[in-house]
Amino acid sequence: MKKVSIPFTYELIENSTFNDEEKLLATEASAALQKSYAPYSNFKVACSILLENGEIVSGANQEVAAYPVCICAEGVALSTASSQYPNVALKALFIVAQNVKGLVFNAAPCGVCRQRIVEYEQRFNNEIAIYLPQSETQTIKVDTAKTLLPLSFTGDKLK
Repeated sequence: MKKVSIPFTYELIENSTFNDEEKLLATEASAALQKSYAPYSNFKVACSILLENGEIVSGANQEVAAYPVCICAEGVALSTASSQYPNVALKALFIVAQNVKGLVFNAAPCGVCRQRIVEYEQRFNNEIAIYLPQSETQTIKVDTAKTLLPLSFTGDKLK
C-alpha cells in the first residue's frame, strides 16, 4: 500500500491590506448577514461573489424546519449569480458567519457547496478565490475550490 498526501495551501491575509475588490466583497458579505433566515440554528451565513464583469451578488442562508432542505448562503449566491448573469464567470467568493455570540471564524463551505463551486470553476474553466475570515484581523484565501475539495466529482460525461 502506498500512502499519498494532498497538500493544502492557503494565504493568510491581513484584512488591513485588502485591495478595493476584497474590501467591497467583505462589506457586501457582512451586509448580507441581515438577510439570513436562521430561526432554528441561529447560525447566520452570508456569501458575496465577485463576477468577472465586476458585478457583486450576495446570498444568505435560508432555513426551514425540515433541515435537509435548507439552502446555504453559498448556494443562494451561486444560484443568484447564475440566474442573473448566466454566461459570466465567477472571480471570487467571500463567506462570513455569525451566531448569537457574534462573528464565527473559519466557517468554510459545506461539502455540497464546495462541489457547487468546483463545478462553476469547471463550467467557466477558471479558478475562484475563496475568502474565509480567520479572525477580526486576518482572512484565509484559497485560490481554488479544488483546494477545499481535492477529490471532487468532475462532472465529465461518460462516453
